[in-house]
Amino acid sequence: MKTINEVISKYPYILKEMQAAAIAAGNDIMDVYAKDEIGTEWKADDSPLTLADLRAHKVISERLMHSFPDIQLFSEEDETGAEITVGDVFFLVDPLDGTKEFIKRTGEFTVNIALVIQGITKLGVVHLPAQDTLYATTQYDGAVRIRPASKPSDERELHKISVRSVPEAGPTLVMSASHSSDETREYCALYKPVNTLSAGSSLKFCKVAEGKADYYPRLGRTMEWDTAAAHAVLKAAGVML
Repeated sequence: MKTINEVISKYPYILKEMQAAAIAAGNDIMDVYAKDEIGTEWKADDSPLTLADLRAHKVISERLMHSFPDIQLFSEEDETGAEITVGDVFFLVDPLDGTKEFIKRTGEFTVNIALVIQGITKLGVVHLPAQDTLYATTQYDGAVRIRPASKPSDERELHKISVRSVPEAGPTLVMSASHSSDETREYCALYKPVNTLSAGSSLKFCKVAEGKADYYPRLGRTMEWDTAAAHAVLKAAGVML
């Protein structure tokens, strides 16, 4: 797959492998989640790193690089530290988004895998291992929720999702469970919300994508691997971005 058109022609297979890689990573994450000791370290930016992050990174990288050796893969947990040249097509991965939620055992952590073409997210998979639920784009420009994600295809329920129109009574806002601030709360008040939800990781995007919330305000720092996969799902669900 050396050209963009070749990659596009392989969308169904690429999506299948992205989903399989996310689910396999989720299985490893839940294996660590079940243990008393989850092996937490701290990175240079004071963000946590657990054994689950590393195992999920290994599973995803090995599977996708084996299936698609011509597509670059960049992960939050890459350790090369070397300067890189980004091509027109690449996978962007956060093996465990919401590590703080994982450590607190809230269940609201995700596996994020995106396919980016010429700087635009085209395909995305967001897997919630603790809920055995997967949100994904389709090759037909739509978005779906799949559960139970880890079961064979004939045992899954696949539901098309889409954003909703903002209710006349006012919007519902979804806010970060771990990164809220007075500044964010003051900003959210400008929307005059009738309801607010709290969620961790990229699950916040998915709440909007499936019509359970209308806005996700974010004023704090974030990174591309935190948002790329869910951004793709949100666009496919009908958000104009």
